[in-house]
Amino acid sequence: MSEWVSNIAASDGGAFGSMFPNHSSHPLRRDFHTGAVTTSAPQDLFRCVAEQLNLARTEMPQQYQHVLGVCLRAFTQYRHLQSQRMFTHGIETDVSMERVCSIANNLTTCVDLIETLRDDVDVSLLEEERGESLDEEMERMGEECMV
Repeated sequence: MSEWVSNIAASDGGAFGSMFPNHSSHPLRRDFHTGAVTTSAPQDLFRCVAEQLNLARTEMPQQYQHVLGVCLRAFTQYRHLQSQRMFTHGIETDVSMERVCSIANNLTTCVDLIETLRDDVDVSLLEEERGESLDEEMERMGEECMV
C-alpha cells in the first residue's frame, strides 16, 4: 500500500513538471460554490482504504486490526508526502499557486475523509484496548492533516 500511496501523491503533482516524469497528473477541479481548487487524489486514496477495510471485514476479520493500522498509516504517508512537496517544491520554486492551493485543500479534504473512515470502522473486530484509543488516534490524524 505504501508504494500505491506514493504513486497517488506523485500523480497529484502535474504542475511540478519533470519532478515526476512517469506519472500522469490529477487534473485541478474548482468547487462551484466555494471556488476552492482540489484534485481527486484524496478520494482515490479513501476509496482504496475503504475497499481494503471492507475486504478485511468480510474475508479475514482476524486481520482487521492489522489492516486498519496499515490504512491509517496510508493517510499519514499521504499527508507527509504532500506537505513535503508543498513546502519543498511549491513555496521555494515557481509553481502554480493553484497547484499549491490544491494540495492544501486536499489535505483539508482528508480530515473529512478520516471522519468518515472513523464512522465506518467495525470496532467489534478490534481488541478492546485498541478500540478505546482509535477515536483519539483518528482525531490526531485529522488535526495533522490541517495545513
